[in-house]
Amino acid sequence: MSSLVIPQPKEFKAKNDFSKYFYNPVLSINSRGDLFCRWTIEGNGDHALNLLKKGSESFLVKRVAMYLADCYVVADPDGAWYLIRWSASDPFTVYEVDKELNLTRLGNFAGKGHLDARFISKDVLHLFWVDVLSGNRLRWRCVDFDVKKQKWLHNREIFRLDKFTSSVSGPTVLQLKDESLHYLWRIEEGREQGEATGLYYQAEAEGKTVKVSSGYQYRAIAVGDRIVICYTLEDSPEKVFFRVINHGALGPVSEITAAKGRKHNLWSEYMLLSSESDRIWFVNTINRNTLYELKLVDTKKQ
Repeated sequence: MSSLVIPQPKEFKAKNDFSKYFYNPVLSINSRGDLFCRWTIEGNGDHALNLLKKGSESFLVKRVAMYLADCYVVADPDGAWYLIRWSASDPFTVYEVDKELNLTRLGNFAGKGHLDARFISKDVLHLFWVDVLSGNRLRWRCVDFDVKKQKWLHNREIFRLDKFTSSVSGPTVLQLKDESLHYLWRIEEGREQGEATGLYYQAEAEGKTVKVSSGYQYRAIAVGDRIVICYTLEDSPEKVFFRVINHGALGPVSEITAAKGRKHNLWSEYMLLSSESDRIWFVNTINRNTLYELKLVDTKKQ
């Protein structure tokens, strides 16, 4: 096992010994195996961008004086990097990241709030997010952006909830090997949780929304022509539950004990989910020394 120390920008000088100056790091990998890292140095408006190309031990680091505390990093199929800035008050802004980590603004869109994004073809970036309307009513929307033509396309509504809701978050958009799009999100009604609280799924082609679970802390990944979801439940804080969605159909629930002794359920940020072929790996990041391996099976053959 080897490790590399991620350096701060050359012009950076620490003002205090007790501060780490490395807050909220986000690490991404592209199709070429390059690593892109973003973190906050002293506060929002002071960030670092870092690129490590595959096979190299030399980092390219750049300090950026922009408000990037809420932003999303995504790579196109060829490995080029893009950054999407979002917030609760400002429009979405898409930036292209060049080889020297300079940012070029490509376009703005009047969307606000938590989002997920991915390239669905070579030049088309797909964004999925939730709008909060008056009375805390909600609508889930998506829009496509052609990064070459710098043009917004196909702005449409996915789902609407016309009732008061305490919070909504965790939008996820996945694309399967047949290029179909699939959406997941979570709803929390607050202290008095009702039937609307939970984890939801919708396939774009069908337009039918399905409630996956009453739990709303989750992770989801695309595995070939299937979707694998892991989630937690408040009344079972030691356990993590798994379901597979195959061609829009929800499979049976499986579970593991991954947080023994824990009194509160794991949040999404404490769960990592990955796959290779029919093998699924899960990590509870609070207990980093344990890796769980699961295998996808066809229940129809059992």
